[in-house]
Amino acid sequence: MKKKNGPDITLRWMGTAAFEICAAGKTLLIDPFVSRPPLWRVFTGRPLERDENETARSFPRADIILISHSHYDHLMDAPSIAVRTGAVIAGSPTTCFIAESMGVARNRLLVLDDPPVPFRRGPFEIALVPGLHGRVLLGRVPFRGSLSATPKAPPRKAAEYPLGNVYGIYVKARGISIFHNGSADLIDENLRGIKAHVLLLGLASRSYTKDYIRRMIQAVEPEVVVPCHYDWFFSPLRRGVRHLPGIGMGKFLKEVHDVDPEIRVLCPGLGATVGLMKAGKGCAFV
Repeated sequence: MKKKNGPDITLRWMGTAAFEICAAGKTLLIDPFVSRPPLWRVFTGRPLERDENETARSFPRADIILISHSHYDHLMDAPSIAVRTGAVIAGSPTTCFIAESMGVARNRLLVLDDPPVPFRRGPFEIALVPGLHGRVLLGRVPFRGSLSATPKAPPRKAAEYPLGNVYGIYVKARGISIFHNGSADLIDENLRGIKAHVLLLGLASRSYTKDYIRRMIQAVEPEVVVPCHYDWFFSPLRRGVRHLPGIGMGKFLKEVHDVDPEIRVLCPGLGATVGLMKAGKGCAFV
């Protein structure tokens, strides 16, 4: 029998809720966003500028791009990645309308109705699970709304990236399962029957969602939790990672431990590659 070399899949966190998953020579991206325009541009309604150099450096390859919802900090960079790499973007109608306005050909868009039907791309089995966006300022969800047609011009301001449908993203590849919850809320009944080895868990403004950590962990039953969307995403990646106000990473670690002390919490460095290998019914890091 030929000895296996290397991991079954690799995982990289690229700030905010952005992840790269590679398996069998194929690359899947979730919410790829690295342009990170400054806060004053977002809240004053000024045009947001994409950092194409950083986007190309951070995401040189892509075969499929999954978008959890259509806010700028999840969708803004995906269209240029798709155009450059030839990747398909899968997401809500709002996501696909925006992507088309930004130059992505219709035949590179996979429009998902609600609830979406699971599908497969290369080694990846994919299901998008209807969910909720976490409440942010004053307990409200920003930039609500959806689109019913392709805009006449690409979006320029944060408000021109309306929320659209919100999804948790379930990915299986080579015997390893991953669930991405990029915003800190959920619909419990939609998670029935979904179990994942690895939970990619958005933390921003989680205090507005009652028992968020407990509910997510008890639903998905992960072996490993990787936190995300806890970093200050209004400054360039080259300045490193600093936390959003009120994230309380120590409190988060305690919340996980109180639910299940056997769960491992992994905080990979920005851009660091984590290898995962199937190990019995679980998975191991390599």
